[in-house]
Amino acid sequence: MYAAVAAALTWLGQYESDLGNYHVAIIVMSDGKSDGKLADTQRHPLSRDVPVYTILFGEADPMQMQELARVTSGRMFDGRKDMIAAFREAKGYN
Repeated sequence: MYAAVAAALTWLGQYESDLGNYHVAIIVMSDGKSDGKLADTQRHPLSRDVPVYTILFGEADPMQMQELARVTSGRMFDGRKDMIAAFREAKGYN
């Protein structure tokens, strides 16, 4: 999960000069626990500029998802009861 977010931030980095013209965000959906390290995301220079909105479902680890959202100025949404509502809320939050 963390490596995927770091890869997305790297991809967005090629458009860094244009990011201010858009409402850019990353949405992460997880149903488990990541074996990666949060530092993979925190080290990226764009981690403070691009919020990561996390959506829980299944057996997702709420503490990992909350921490990922927190360090990127994002927010966590709980989709365990209503995934569609959580996704809509995350999409509209930006």
